[in-house]
Amino acid sequence: ITISLPKSQFGKRCVDFLSHRASRECLQATPRNLESVLEMPFPETVKGVQMFVGCFVHYHRFIDSFATLAASLYELTDAQLAQKVNLESAKRSFYLLKQRLANAPMLVHPQKMKPFVSILYVCPWAFGAVIAWERNGVESPTRFVSKVFKDAGVWYTDSENEVLALLKVLDVGLHHLAGSKVTVYARYSTLKWLFQSMSLRGTVVQWVAMLSPWDLTIVQSDEVPRQLAVFGIDELGVLYFYPGRPTNPPTSAEEIADVYLEAIFKSFGTLRSCTA
Repeated sequence: ITISLPKSQFGKRCVDFLSHRASRECLQATPRNLESVLEMPFPETVKGVQMFVGCFVHYHRFIDSFATLAASLYELTDAQLAQKVNLESAKRSFYLLKQRLANAPMLVHPQKMKPFVSILYVCPWAFGAVIAWERNGVESPTRFVSKVFKDAGVWYTDSENEVLALLKVLDVGLHHLAGSKVTVYARYSTLKWLFQSMSLRGTVVQWVAMLSPWDLTIVQSDEVPRQLAVFGIDELGVLYFYPGRPTNPPTSAEEIADVYLEAIFKSFGTLRSCTA
């Protein structure tokens, strides 16, 4: 290992490195081209959209619900941009991303063997979560995690998706959370049931096996602490639509069955009528 003295800084309270400002207490996003990003007009080509989203490649952890916001931009096509049709959701996501980058919070440095807090917020097509660490009696975020459900995840219930959200959070925060106690705030009782039930089967057994090495305390609360929760994910979910996901999520068992059967029929192609 070699050290370049002209490029090194010693005795500093904070250091700027790769568009981040690192201090003893926290990590802060300091994009060099922030003004250019904020003044950027809505792109007219897919390449322009890719360049815009690329500006956020190092700042996912600072932006809550990033995956939900970026999803509608990922799905844009050149034809759609050229004809300027169905761009309302993409434009809203575009401006929300710029706003959240400009107001990105400072993320505190986690300390090993200190208790962590993870708050999960799930809707039928996405989840948002925050990993926080208690410092001086105040819970401060260390990073945000989000994901848009696709394929099989769409057909899980919100309570089941909450388990998948926790698994994703533990995977992303593995190096910080390993060996530490984690208090998980959840809206549903499924996570508690996983650790208490004596009759598990199928996929649930796999979930329990993956969660078993962790020191978790599950707190079920309808009122998830709002100061750290991911705000507005239900509203942001309408920004993204993909084939197979109903525009309005079904609310009754009959509606769920109808949507499920329709998806099965579509997967086999057009049905042909036949006579005996």
